[in-house]
Amino acid sequence: CLLVKGWKAGASWSFPRGKKNKDEEDHACAIRE
Repeated sequence: CLLVKGWKAGASWSFPRGKKNKDEEDHACAIRE
C-alpha cells in the first residue's frame, strides 16, 4: 500500500492488484499486497 496517504485524504486510488476495500484496514492491505 504505497498510496495510503491518498486513500486517507478521501481519494479513491487504484492499486496494482485491485482497489482497497473501504472496510479494509491499511495494515490488512499491506499484508495482502
